[in-house]
Amino acid sequence: MKQWEVVIGIETHAQLSTVSKIFSGASTAFGAAPNTQACAVDLALPGVLPVLNKKAVECAIRFGLAIGAEVAQKSIFARKNYFYPDLPKGYQISQMDLPVVVGGNITLQVGSGDKIYEKVVRLTRAHLEEDAGKSLHEDFHGKSGIDLNRAGTPLLEIVSEPDMRSSDEAVAYAKSLHALVRWIGICDGNMQEGSFRCDANVSVRPKGQAEFGTRREIKNLNSFRFLKEAIDFEVQWQINEISEGRKIQQATVLFDPDAGICVGSMGRKGRNSAAPAMLRAGATRRAARNAAWVRANSTTRSVSAAFDSSNSRSVCRIIAPLAHIAPSTRGTPISATTANCQATPNSAIPIASGNRTAASIGTIR
Repeated sequence: MKQWEVVIGIETHAQLSTVSKIFSGASTAFGAAPNTQACAVDLALPGVLPVLNKKAVECAIRFGLAIGAEVAQKSIFARKNYFYPDLPKGYQISQMDLPVVVGGNITLQVGSGDKIYEKVVRLTRAHLEEDAGKSLHEDFHGKSGIDLNRAGTPLLEIVSEPDMRSSDEAVAYAKSLHALVRWIGICDGNMQEGSFRCDANVSVRPKGQAEFGTRREIKNLNSFRFLKEAIDFEVQWQINEISEGRKIQQATVLFDPDAGICVGSMGRKGRNSAAPAMLRAGATRRAARNAAWVRANSTTRSVSAAFDSSNSRSVCRIIAPLAHIAPSTRGTPISATTANCQATPNSAIPIASGNRTAASIGTIR
């Protein structure tokens, strides 16, 4: 380890503390019955238009001021294309070229006692975007369930520079950022509910080398302990791979806390993963099944919709090839249009129905 230098950058998704979603008037409350807080805008029904939530922008500005960043006078949203069943539009509305917050830094304390030291981590940017829905792979007997309550929830994605050099520094950074967003009141920081989650980009290089090594991204870490364990495993794995003469391939992986290892997932570049032998040796059945499910479902899925003018009712069906979407229970309806929206009898997923007016879209309550 002494001849290696670890390089870490972290992307953090902080769910903003708004009552309604970023582009619709649907509720963001946690714990509702599946698919009862997904309105016509969230479902991407034909003809709906997004209206930006002013409170979400105010939260982003507050964060930018808190870290000493530049707050953009003009920022632009873009489409980020994904082909996942829990993303009804087929793309995510995010910011790319002109984010709302640019630059800034966070000062943190690392270590304890007489070994404590101060570290400044630079931030690249923070941008607004919408969250996706949730795919549920357990307890469906070989099928996958889709819950779209989370779709459209406002997120602030906070991207750091690769300034951290150990898992301890990464954890100290995450804790400092967590405390900051809670203190300024833009995020409740509830990691168990997914309100604050981190993606760690990790690479190693020989000490003294200026060029960065090939990074791998560990997705969706929702506890400080998992963050440290995942980075420590990934660092040792990369060192072992390089020492044995193999090249690191850029990939996206998931951390399996039960097995204590990173397993291959939705690799965007390079091969999918971290050593099949590790899967055989101890990765849990759930992690392996999730990885296979994502690979299998990288095909196109579609959303079809029809409008019944006789009773002013929108009817929609979500179709996901290779992923049989299991039924779930209907609950309290929420909609963002004057037309009702409900599931067809043979639809695989129940869609909420209701009568909330379009005037509520994008309002701040």
